[in-house]
Amino acid sequence: YCVSLHLINSFLSCFRVQDFPDPQDLEDQCSIGSCNPALGDLMVGRDAQLSATSTCGLYGPQNYCIIGYLEEEQKCFTCDSRQPFDRYSNTNSHRIENIIATFEPERKLKWWQSENGVHEVSIRLDLETVFQFSHLVITFKSFRPTAMLVERSKDFGQTWKVFRYFAEDCSLHFPSVSSQTPDSIDDVVCDSRYSGSEPSTEGEVVLKALDPIFAIENPYAPHIQELITVTNLRINFTRLFTLGDTLLSRRRRNPQDKYYYALYDMVIRGSCFCNGHAARCTPVDGGRGDVFSQPGMVHGRCVCQHNTAGQNCERCQDFHHDSPWLPGGENAVDVCRRCNCHGHSDSCHFDVARFEATGGVSGGVCDNCRNDRVGPQCEQCRPFLYQDPQRAPHDPQACIPCECDSMGSQGGGLCDPLNGQCVCKENVDGQRCDQCKDGFFGLRADDPIGCQACRCHTVGSLSSCDKLTGSCECDRLAVGPLCDQCLPGFFGLGNTAFRCSPCDCDIGGAHSSMCSPEAGQCHCLPNMVGRRCSDPAPGHFLPPLDYFLYEAELGDPLFEGTDRPVTWTGMGLVRILEGAGLRFTVDNLPSSMDYQLVIRYEPEVRSSRFCECFCLCSDRGAVLDSPVCLNTGARYFVDVTFNKRPESDQSTSSHILIDSVRKGTFVSNVVTINHDGQKTHLHFLCTVRYLYLVFLCIFTACKCNVIGSLGPSCSKLGGFCECKPNVIGRCCDTCAPLTFGFGPGGCKRKIH
Repeated sequence: YCVSLHLINSFLSCFRVQDFPDPQDLEDQCSIGSCNPALGDLMVGRDAQLSATSTCGLYGPQNYCIIGYLEEEQKCFTCDSRQPFDRYSNTNSHRIENIIATFEPERKLKWWQSENGVHEVSIRLDLETVFQFSHLVITFKSFRPTAMLVERSKDFGQTWKVFRYFAEDCSLHFPSVSSQTPDSIDDVVCDSRYSGSEPSTEGEVVLKALDPIFAIENPYAPHIQELITVTNLRINFTRLFTLGDTLLSRRRRNPQDKYYYALYDMVIRGSCFCNGHAARCTPVDGGRGDVFSQPGMVHGRCVCQHNTAGQNCERCQDFHHDSPWLPGGENAVDVCRRCNCHGHSDSCHFDVARFEATGGVSGGVCDNCRNDRVGPQCEQCRPFLYQDPQRAPHDPQACIPCECDSMGSQGGGLCDPLNGQCVCKENVDGQRCDQCKDGFFGLRADDPIGCQACRCHTVGSLSSCDKLTGSCECDRLAVGPLCDQCLPGFFGLGNTAFRCSPCDCDIGGAHSSMCSPEAGQCHCLPNMVGRRCSDPAPGHFLPPLDYFLYEAELGDPLFEGTDRPVTWTGMGLVRILEGAGLRFTVDNLPSSMDYQLVIRYEPEVRSSRFCECFCLCSDRGAVLDSPVCLNTGARYFVDVTFNKRPESDQSTSSHILIDSVRKGTFVSNVVTINHDGQKTHLHFLCTVRYLYLVFLCIFTACKCNVIGSLGPSCSKLGGFCECKPNVIGRCCDTCAPLTFGFGPGGCKRKIH
């Protein structure tokens, strides 16, 4: 007995090694993708769930015979199945559980057998849950049935579907069923391969759930799962295999004693159905009481992986609905992702619309958010609250009030739940909508747009206005409440890159330094034109500093003695000896005012000092110490005499060359000009400074001599007319030296 038990255990061990791979290897498969439990025999451990509609000797002893080889005596036996089979004490018991393969030694000592002469017999296996069915192998002790069929159910026997028909003559026994090769994997056909008279014993019937002639691209496709998932399996024998009466024994026993179904074993291969999300299974909890565990048994409750749950891993675990449940495949590890509710909910559900809207990123929707939270992931604060930026999103105290300013906000105080930004009126800014935007001022509740636009001049102001008062900060050259005006003495706000430009009115040609604020036009004195009043009107000119000039050659000589004559050196200078002099007549005064008299002279010595034009040098001119008040309409005489200093050498004859006498104003300005030795600067000052003399406004037109000039116009500076040949003078009214005959053709040169 002990030796036999050892052999049984060895067979069981071999069976387990062959049919059940290393569980750790299967677990490792789950970590990288789809995984499934190992196949096993679904019959093992389910004796009580296996039944037959007919079993010999179940209610008392029954005789049966076997078909021999025409020998004179038939072999007949007794079947008594009232007690279970025991190889030592009850070998005539042929209950249905005898067909469960155990790999025991001398396994042919036990079998299941039906009652004699019963054609329609069913064997049924009821499973406690859904399993995956792979294939069926039935080994007969008797002849195989002439006709039979195999059925499956996946709703615990409420409805049945035929797997396949088997018959020696399909057209006879199942005329409505095709016996041709199936066109698709789920076609139901009749198979005649397993119903012949040979062999008479140990013949097999084999059924595969998935016909291998068809390629399977997706084992989790619904039509494939329909074929392989079962809760019940039923084998219906519909016609016994029989022989003619001529083969019966001479004793002519009841021929039905020789016709029955007898099976050595039946193997139903399958596995726990886990949708590709488990590598092993455990016994079903809360199942029927007659289910027990046994070595080698295929259990029905999956140990789910990939965040799945359920007896068959047919759904996601609680709080793992961010991605949809799917049966195992290439992306098996990406199913049933954990929901993210930021710690504000303990449950969630999958929403296909959200999943599609996010492009498959997230489909989980949290249920019953706490802590003033809303949103699919409890990621937002409820209306009128927002996320405190100083707190983490999972902080239960992270939602704080919006506090929107009622004057500048709209929407009843709603704010952005993430950053707290209130809904501001058009011209209002700030998180609370409590201040005007840049460039606007005067926040008011009754203003539909909140604030009014600043009116500051864009060029005249340094920045936008004060947001409360609207006052403008002006540029240094701009004034006014809106900074839209230039300071007095400036003009053209915004017309140039320099904002306000200085008026720069000519101090001699304009009434004042003020100008129009837009165009910068100065207020000109009479006969002056131009924006700055720096140009004479057409037909007028600006006189030089020595305009009121009295030439020495036109003066009258003064004598103190006959030996002191006054001699003329030619045009320009008069030589005056010591004690002699000249008298100049002044009678063309333009205005009554203080004048300064300047005498131009030329010592008869060489000098390296540069001086030309109207420049006065200290050793070539003399100025009266104080101005002289001269009146218009009066005639004045200016006497110029030359006296030698008392301490000088009396024996030496001395003289001076007198050029002219002029009268003018602001001689001190002229003197400062002489102090600069630069020729270009002297030219600039000599031609520009004289424009500022206060009496410029009184000068008249050019008055060019119609005979001696080429036209009526004169130069703006000095009023010099364009003279005909050999004609000189400002007005072109005098013949040049060494010429004569002033006339329409000019003057003629003297012929010596």
